[in-house]
Amino acid sequence: MVQINFIAVLVSAFLNLAIGMIWYSPILFGKKWAEWTEFKIDPEKPINPMPLYLQSFLATILTYFVLAHFVEFTHSVTFQNGANTGFWCWLGFIMPV
Repeated sequence: MVQINFIAVLVSAFLNLAIGMIWYSPILFGKKWAEWTEFKIDPEKPINPMPLYLQSFLATILTYFVLAHFVEFTHSVTFQNGANTGFWCWLGFIMPV
């Protein structure tokens, strides 16, 4: 039986969301990102970001839950083993996308 630390998965997903919100805020890189992507905000049509935040949060929970299974299946208990597992997951699943 695989033992997953669900609290760690939830905390990691929350931190991912919080860091993303700060990263793309006008305080850090939000203005540059909007400039580079030519993103325009229409003041006549306000955007409700909550559905997108919820979708992103749920997708992140799923991703971290699956990653926790990979870590458990590969018995990655040391930093080096965890980094190796993370690298191969990144190379095979994230980088190609």
